[in-house]
Amino acid sequence: MYFVGILVNGYYINEAYLSSSFWHAHEMIFGFTSALLSGFLLTAAPKWRQVKPVSSGWTLLLVTSWIFARVIMVSQPSELSIYFFCALPLIFLIIKLFLILGRTQNAFIALPLLLALLISELLSIYGAINEHELLLESAYHLMAFIIAALLIIFSGRLIPFFVNSKFQTQLIHQNKKLDLTIVAVSFAMLVLTILGVKFATTTLSFICFLLLCIRFKLYFSKKILRVPMLWILFLGHLWLIFYFLLNSLALYMENLAEARAVFHALYAGALGIFAIGMMSRVSLGHSGLEMKATKLITFSFTSILVGAFVRVLHPIFMGGLDGTLLHISMGFWTLSFILYLIYFFPKFITLRD
Repeated sequence: MYFVGILVNGYYINEAYLSSSFWHAHEMIFGFTSALLSGFLLTAAPKWRQVKPVSSGWTLLLVTSWIFARVIMVSQPSELSIYFFCALPLIFLIIKLFLILGRTQNAFIALPLLLALLISELLSIYGAINEHELLLESAYHLMAFIIAALLIIFSGRLIPFFVNSKFQTQLIHQNKKLDLTIVAVSFAMLVLTILGVKFATTTLSFICFLLLCIRFKLYFSKKILRVPMLWILFLGHLWLIFYFLLNSLALYMENLAEARAVFHALYAGALGIFAIGMMSRVSLGHSGLEMKATKLITFSFTSILVGAFVRVLHPIFMGGLDGTLLHISMGFWTLSFILYLIYFFPKFITLRD
């Protein structure tokens, strides 16, 4: 919200080492994503291994390090402090996840991606401080691959599980080979993007788009349209498809890349929508509440969709950012999480038998 104020209204932010644009990108990618991954993985991992949940001490350590990293990004007291403190949340997450998962199959999937995310964070900070544009762009593309890969893997596992659980039947099946194929193609796309082979990059991105369309067709059932707790995850899947489509066409239609529309299709669209869907679902399930979307939850889902659509589409059709529409997109996108807090926070702090 504050970045829109910086961009449109000229609000102040310290830029001793990092620009306001990089601050925004870093916080949306690492501030937002590291919190999401910590919440999701450290809730799921103990269940995968059938061990005790993460202790309050570890939770406090993770939350404290995350808050301190946000403060450092704003205050920017020194280069060293930025590198060290901003990396801590991911470092603590990786250590705790390794202690829980050990050498299991899930560890060999999650830990390398998290390590790559940590490396991309450090590279991006270095590129931003030293104004190394090529390195910074390469780091951004590495981040996009990691986030897309995590979404492909998690959605490939979770969507079939939740759909089958809801309807008490084996309605859809996870296809691990298809999921890994999409991740492998997207990795090849990343390598060729960094090497600057644009035609091959767009071709591979379009292949990812087609493969995800096939997967969506395999997963989709009209039954899910009646269940908001399911259709929000399918909409997140559609935004993932849309990201790869935009990425494949951006070389030939330059306006598609206006104001980072492609990246925002992934972060504000796919990641944001999956996030609010999973947060709401997990919060209901782990609070002993009925797995049903109330009017407030449904409004939260609708709000983030509006925010993502306006943010991604308006620069494409208007040839750049519009201040009013940027405020509108920010308002709806953040309102989704505000509504989440309004509904769930009182339930989290209420003691129940």
